[in-house]
Amino acid sequence: MRRVVVTSVVSAVVPSPGWPAGEGLDEHCWTNIDYCDQNRAWYPASNTLAEKAAWKFEEENGLHVVVVNPGTILGSMIPPRINASMAIFLHLLEGTRITIM
Repeated sequence: MRRVVVTSVVSAVVPSPGWPAGEGLDEHCWTNIDYCDQNRAWYPASNTLAEKAAWKFEEENGLHVVVVNPGTILGSMIPPRINASMAIFLHLLEGTRITIM
């Protein structure tokens, strides 16, 4: 095996309140773990730590890692109930308003 593609999520990149406004997000931009801890935002914190572990694994093992950070992944629903990600789209289709953190 020479290359591994990791499907991460955009929450590994944002929230990053210290990132300069208007500057594009790249491989140097990470979700701020301290900010996540203070705001009990465990999902973005866990994704950031998992992705950083993948990059560390690459360094230590000479494996080429490629990471994609999609905002949403769409496909067939596996769970019998609508999950939080799908609920956002349901609200959009219904024309109802919701607040997203």
